[in-house]
Amino acid sequence: MRILVALLLAASAFAETHPECASGPRTNEQVAELGAYARAKAAQSKVATALEERNGVFVLEADGGTAPFRRPFDLTGKSLLFARRDARTFAASVEPLTFDPALGDAQLIAPGSATTVVDLGFDFPFRDRTARRIWISGYNAIYFAEPSATVIDQRGDLELATTREAVIAPFLTTPETQGSILAAVRVKQTSESATITWSSAGYTIQATLFRNGDVRFSYPSMASVISGSIVIASGDEPWREAREELLAATDSANDLARSVPAALGAMLDITGVTVSRIDRSDLLEVRITTRGPLALATVPNGDLATVNVTFDNQRVLRFFLDRRSGDAQLYAVPVWGTKEDSPAARIEGSTLVLDVLQDHLAALANPATIGVTTTLNTVGTLDVANVGRLALASPASVVHTDFSTLAGSVDLTGPIEEAFTLPVLNVDEVWRRLRGSYGLRDADIDGVAIYQNFFTDLILYAGAYSTGGNPGVKGIADFSSVGPNVPRSPALMHMNRVGYGVNRDLMAAGHVVMHELGHRWLSYMSIVEDGTRSAVLNPASAHPAQYVDTRAAFQVYAATDSSVMGGGWFDDHGDGTFTSSAYGAYGYSWLDLYLMGLADPSEVTPWFYIADSQPRLGDAYYPPERRTFRGTRHDVKIDQVTVAMGARSPAYPDTQRSFRVAFVLLTDPDRAVTADELALVQRYREVLEAKFPIATGSRANVTTAIDTAPLPPRRRSLR
Repeated sequence: MRILVALLLAASAFAETHPECASGPRTNEQVAELGAYARAKAAQSKVATALEERNGVFVLEADGGTAPFRRPFDLTGKSLLFARRDARTFAASVEPLTFDPALGDAQLIAPGSATTVVDLGFDFPFRDRTARRIWISGYNAIYFAEPSATVIDQRGDLELATTREAVIAPFLTTPETQGSILAAVRVKQTSESATITWSSAGYTIQATLFRNGDVRFSYPSMASVISGSIVIASGDEPWREAREELLAATDSANDLARSVPAALGAMLDITGVTVSRIDRSDLLEVRITTRGPLALATVPNGDLATVNVTFDNQRVLRFFLDRRSGDAQLYAVPVWGTKEDSPAARIEGSTLVLDVLQDHLAALANPATIGVTTTLNTVGTLDVANVGRLALASPASVVHTDFSTLAGSVDLTGPIEEAFTLPVLNVDEVWRRLRGSYGLRDADIDGVAIYQNFFTDLILYAGAYSTGGNPGVKGIADFSSVGPNVPRSPALMHMNRVGYGVNRDLMAAGHVVMHELGHRWLSYMSIVEDGTRSAVLNPASAHPAQYVDTRAAFQVYAATDSSVMGGGWFDDHGDGTFTSSAYGAYGYSWLDLYLMGLADPSEVTPWFYIADSQPRLGDAYYPPERRTFRGTRHDVKIDQVTVAMGARSPAYPDTQRSFRVAFVLLTDPDRAVTADELALVQRYREVLEAKFPIATGSRANVTTAIDTAPLPPRRRSLR
């Protein structure tokens, strides 16, 4: 229990600053990628993990298919020795724990900084250089120059293999995985070595730099770590330049499909593409040359430029030059996801270099026809380069080293790295296992609420998400995947860790599960305002903006309850000022109920939003409590929705009123599920079954006890 508490405290330090919900098209895209990835990997090696029903909860043990990239730290109580052979080679070995309890002097990390500078008492040979000054980071790393700031969430093997900074790190973390509290640093020096010790809540790590160039990492206590990396890199090792060209093509200059400003056109005009394998490993490199330098300043404010690598016309790698969110440069790869400031993507003048691990492409066709496109969001596709047909053979080596499995001493001349990462939950594979084991059908289940008794990467960016699925109706969204002409499918809901974050409180846990189930219908609609179709009610995501009055149709807890999806309850004082109520996002608004098929359009009373609010209200989620804002009231009527979206079909009252939601607990394969964890999931079920009918005015109910025998035909109405 002590370890669990430490983990919860460490994760809570940063995760609750993230948006509540990550539902949206990009999440759905990654879910589809993960599903295809798991199926491809399963074809290579069959897996069979325990799955059983316990009092209405499906308990499934996690594996590489349902929780890919799950790599818990496995070197506690051991040491790693990297013996320097020469400038290019270290001999790595696992040893019994060596730990110096004389920790030396405490080092001061100045406010606003993450490092402290230490001068060594000897010349430390590192690769082809020597160093006397080191920068010690509170994120458990040693640098040989001031490290650059990063906003990357967690590093995987791709990011470690492509890092260009000189670093020696026994357990390199990030501000996202470590939180706001830096590790305390102490340094002990002798004439032959320097020993650096990092300590934080639950862990102690030690690294020793020896005068002869050897490095030793020691791990006496690692109780509260969730994600981090072992890495030794200079950034300029010879193996990085050992390229085997696999495919190359040139593209005509000045062949843009549309007219754009000259500098922007030069940046997005492809002239050549080369695909290579690095050092015979699983690291692939795509080099894209353009007619002019790639510069973020060239992209118009508010626009988005992208460079895309396609496999058989499917977008696979994407580099974003995004002026909409400051100076962000995002890089998206299959399965692993989108990273900001990833070292796997870099600009070298007029060349964009994109690296990817071959394993990330496992679900794609092989061979495949490779292409590169450039686009501008406001204009469309600008250039297309057809590169050719590529067949990927199995690599001779992989960049990742599993240090815990080393037998004896192993010479390493390539990347020295191991990433211990939070897994990416594969909700598609969880549902596939459940469906296949119990004979369930997509058309018979409305939602699958998936909890875990371990952390996933969700804590790095959100609280939960829902794929929405397809309820089989029209008039609620513009997606081609939603409607009566497409097979029904359930909303797959990633509900985060049991007992973590909002799941520690039953009221909040009920709010979140009703929110994610709500995404089955909500809120992807638009309105027509002043003759123009507008997303003013939900401009940033599938959530009403803070400035929208979304008062609940039926009281769940208080008279000022509002929609679980976002927005709030505002008192209009009639003088251009509005006061928000206490937080009460526990119900559904009349608009919500209409879109869910639980209200007639005539029942949806006019509502309003506050334009030009001062102080400014945000574009999503819930307004600050009990605050007064000034702005202009804009009334909205239901016919503004139906004109924009078309009438909902089927329409109330001939609509579905009884819903089925399966509850799943995905469990850590390294420990048994506890009775308390199972009991909490049972409570979440009870809260949803109790509060959903109240929030819908008894017009609908949710059943969470899923009959695994053949299900009867679905009734469309409770009448």
